[in-house]
Amino acid sequence: MRLRRDAALRSLKLMLIASVALPLLLFCYAAWANYHAAFELADERIERAGDIAAEQALRVFQSISVTFDSVEQITRGRTAQTMKLNEAELSERLKQFVAALPGIGSIWILDDKLDALVSSLFFPIPSAFNAPERAELKTQLASDANMHIGEVVRIG
Repeated sequence: MRLRRDAALRSLKLMLIASVALPLLLFCYAAWANYHAAFELADERIERAGDIAAEQALRVFQSISVTFDSVEQITRGRTAQTMKLNEAELSERLKQFVAALPGIGSIWILDDKLDALVSSLFFPIPSAFNAPERAELKTQLASDANMHIGEVVRIG
């Protein structure tokens, strides 16, 4: 009788251990699998976001390149004086470029002294943009590497 009782107690202990251990092992396996699945999904999303960002950057650089090429074509062979004389026509053509490329806010053509000749934003160009107070902007556009902050220009 004692042997049967000991055997029954051993079976109950094994069942008790199994009833705790098997769900615990199953939970650990599920947690491990979900952990790795989450990292794989995150890696996939990061790769996809990187591809999208690279494609967007390529489009931006292409639109900038097209803009530079177009502006170069309409100004080819023109001097600063002829551009100033044809400012209305050039300004209108620059406005068309800006309208066609929504990523571009405005296009400015500057002379060798960094004075604005033509702009897609203004016609005629307000004198405030070429005033001596704009020296900070001209310094910024020059070749030195220092940062310069100028005054706000209010038009009108």
